[in-house]
Amino acid sequence: MSTGYGGSSPNYYPNSDSSAPKEAPQYREPGLSLGDVVADRYESRDQDDYTQAGNLWRIFSEDEKNRTAQAIAGALSGAQQDIQMRQLCHFFRADVDYGRRVAVALNIEIDPAILQQNQQNNPQPVTA
Repeated sequence: MSTGYGGSSPNYYPNSDSSAPKEAPQYREPGLSLGDVVADRYESRDQDDYTQAGNLWRIFSEDEKNRTAQAIAGALSGAQQDIQMRQLCHFFRADVDYGRRVAVALNIEIDPAILQQNQQNNPQPVTA
C-alpha cells in the first residue's frame, strides 16, 4: 500500500478498494496504427491466472512444495485474515493441494467438505 501522495489507497489496479480511482474509458489512449496492425493495450482481466501456477506446483518435489508453502505462509502470516483468505482462494484455484498446504502452514482450518466438493468440480490433472 502506498503511503506517499495517494495516502493509504492502493497504488495498483484492479484492487478491492471501492474508494480507489476507477478506469475511465473516455480517457483511454487510442491504439497506435502500424500499417496493417494496431498496437493497443492488453486487456488482462479475462486471462487464466491459475493453470500455469497449478502446472508448476504439480511438478515440484515434495520438498519444494513444503518450502514454497512455508515461505508463502511466512510472508502472509502478518496480513489481515481477510487478505489471507483471499490469497488462499487463488492458491486453491491453481491446485487444491497448493491451497491446502498454505492453509495448514497458516493454521487456517478449511472445511473438508469444501475441499472434497472443489476436487469433484475441478479435478486436477494427474502428473507422473
